[in-house]
Amino acid sequence: MSVSSEQPTNVSEREIVSTRLIDASRDLVFKAWTDPHHLVQWWGPKGFTNTFHEFEPRPGGRWRFVMHGPDGRDYQNESVFAEVVRPERIVFDHISGPQLFASRLPLTMTTARLELLFVSSLRPQQSAPRSSSSLLRQMKRTWTS
Repeated sequence: MSVSSEQPTNVSEREIVSTRLIDASRDLVFKAWTDPHHLVQWWGPKGFTNTFHEFEPRPGGRWRFVMHGPDGRDYQNESVFAEVVRPERIVFDHISGPQLFASRLPLTMTTARLELLFVSSLRPQQSAPRSSSSLLRQMKRTWTS
């Protein structure tokens, strides 16, 4: 699997947007996002690990997990899936603080490549601290190792 570099995108100050063209099928990428055995291996920034307590990728389903930072700190997370349409898109709301956001992941096939667009929209009163490109790089490292 190869991944192209991030495409610049005009976004509001409350959005984090990353786009990749991936040499992989929509089914494979969808599985990487909806199978907890795959997702637990690459979710989060480099150096973090995860413990999933609940993962139900269906509308109304919960995703509760702990991200373990390289500094030994634990970060409790909870999300609720709003949409899960195989293999087209995943939408979930992150409902635990301190950052509250909604994420959209539409999967679109272009000419023999998959366009993966990952958009996180922060709630009002919050601004986007960084790009989500590190998350997509971590996903690629997991698939190619």
